[in-house]
Amino acid sequence: MKRVLLQVAATAVLTARLAQGEIRVLAERSEMPVDAGGSKPVAAKTPASATDVDTDILTFLNGDRMHGSLVSAEPEGFGFKWKSSVMASPAAFSLAQLDRARFGRRSAAVASTPQCQVRLSNDDTLRGELVALEGEAMVLRTSYAGDLSLRRAMISQIWPGKGLAGVVYEGPEDMEGWVVGNNARARDSWALKDGYLISLSPASIGRNIAELPDAAEIQFELSTSGPYLQMNVGFCAENLQAVGGGNMYFLQFGGRAGYLYRCTNNGNSRRLGQNFQLSSERNTPVRKATVRIFLNRSKNQIALVLNGQLIQQWTDPDGFPGAGKGLIFHCQDGMRYKIGNIRVAAWDGRIPQGGDAGDSVASTDTMLLANGDKISGKVTAIKGGAVKFETSYAPLDVPMDRITEISFGKEGRQKARLNKNDVQCQFTGGGTLTFDLITLDNGQISGKSENFGDITLALSALEGIRFNPWSRPIEDSNEGLQAEPDGDGIFEIDE
Repeated sequence: MKRVLLQVAATAVLTARLAQGEIRVLAERSEMPVDAGGSKPVAAKTPASATDVDTDILTFLNGDRMHGSLVSAEPEGFGFKWKSSVMASPAAFSLAQLDRARFGRRSAAVASTPQCQVRLSNDDTLRGELVALEGEAMVLRTSYAGDLSLRRAMISQIWPGKGLAGVVYEGPEDMEGWVVGNNARARDSWALKDGYLISLSPASIGRNIAELPDAAEIQFELSTSGPYLQMNVGFCAENLQAVGGGNMYFLQFGGRAGYLYRCTNNGNSRRLGQNFQLSSERNTPVRKATVRIFLNRSKNQIALVLNGQLIQQWTDPDGFPGAGKGLIFHCQDGMRYKIGNIRVAAWDGRIPQGGDAGDSVASTDTMLLANGDKISGKVTAIKGGAVKFETSYAPLDVPMDRITEISFGKEGRQKARLNKNDVQCQFTGGGTLTFDLITLDNGQISGKSENFGDITLALSALEGIRFNPWSRPIEDSNEGLQAEPDGDGIFEIDE
């Protein structure tokens, strides 16, 4: 009798799910081989390419994974159809069971050089050419969806070409490349949720920024469920396993104050300069921060901007230790921490003075210029390659190529309602787009959003699709749009 090779693990998972009614196999003629007796089907052998970059991978919310290819999807019932070599016919799943579909290489993948990047109030980021902003709408011309009309009330920030140039990392979109702790216990200490790194217990998490420039800006958002920040942030690190373990710098945030440390492989660690205050209000602890770290290896300089305020500048008389490119976060207490919107880019050496366009509590629109200046007021229009900007002292026309960042004030800002059938599309080359799924078929995905209306995307433009992107159950609602929260509340963290 011939020996039969079975895909044991995959078959066991499928069998269990079939028995529980979680998978429905569509009725099709079976092409599976039979054993020597001619009576029982034999699981098809997984092709050699099933684990390479040309293969799609489906991940379930319980952690199961399945290689294969996406057939089609619609939101109702068992509307998601997946083809796998371990099944005789495509299987049908409910979207409620799915985490992510990650696509292999697509021959028609979109490759373009965007002229700007737009961040929406729900933290989606889109790239394309800014055609115009007039009244309550902005037109963004994209290679993946044509011209999109975005509601101004939904726009948080714009990075024109000058601000987009030199970006070497944005994320996190998944856990790939992140290294957690240095022991088995620490491996479950961090998770990814809704595009944010979430700490589950005290431990470190880090990654190498392979193309970290010698002059760079590292920006991220940080919040805690505790009474104040207790976090170490290492950068230019050679060792990702622990903050302070080898050549690196690290910022220590603790309570109302912080320090910058310089560490070396021989175990020497020392502070650079004096401590700094995390807030201009000396007795007010900080629970939430937009952090910007500026570094320049050739000049041995480091600067810290926190919530739009220049906190401190340092010059290291001994030069940067080593040539590390690692970025590490380590929470010091047992509270939950949330880290997201990480952005690493080349820096021109100019340090923002007196606040910047990234201030998360600004009530007015702000522009950060290429020379380091900041202007506050209101964007009245963008057209003809220039921004029309009203200030308290004069109306201004500023060419887009002199602007690195535009941030829209919180007044009047809105956030699209969450829907139970929302999916988050992740673009090849960076960027995300979230919308209510209508259908997926014939290499295209269609949906709708209060950010931009109806949309159809080619799957060839995508790296993957996240299902169930929200951290809590969502019910469809006919209530009005969500107002953007104001004040100094921390990012919401599920306890």
